[in-house]
Amino acid sequence: MSCNHHPDDSTLFNYGAGSLPDSLAMVVACHIAVCEHCQAKVADTEQIGLGLTAGI
Repeated sequence: MSCNHHPDDSTLFNYGAGSLPDSLAMVVACHIAVCEHCQAKVADTEQIGLGLTAGI
């Protein structure tokens, strides 16, 4: 399946951080389930988050 539209980077970052409202998180999760491009972006933001928390 090819996706032509993607959530913006801020939405993906907030999804990765677990800070989206449940209803929006569900929509983003459904999109990510079929979009390799956004899967990679979320994985990148999660790695950034891990790096930030490791420095605390």
